[in-house]
Amino acid sequence: MVNETVPKDILDKISGWNFAKATILSYGAISITVAATAILSAHATRTGFIIVNNSTQTVYLGAVGVTIANGLPLEAGASYSNQDWTGAFYGIVKAGSANIRVEEFY
Repeated sequence: MVNETVPKDILDKISGWNFAKATILSYGAISITVAATAILSAHATRTGFIIVNNSTQTVYLGAVGVTIANGLPLEAGASYSNQDWTGAFYGIVKAGSANIRVEEFY
């Protein structure tokens, strides 16, 4: 294992940085269908979100226009989180509907 130190000039710069912390929590349950369904609206001040697939089928995640062919598969019981995306987020299923839970941080 290599033990390296960070140069003082870099430490001085980053010690003054102020990283955003969430102070608002929004949460809910959403029914995802065979049409791309909005999960989250775009929010410039969002600092992160968590999506949990609370159903028995795979939900496919992505931006507007997501399909089962191009979406990120979220298996039953799995979760997805992101701390960078501030745009809208959507989900879709192959058949029927699926229930997801979402928490969004501002």
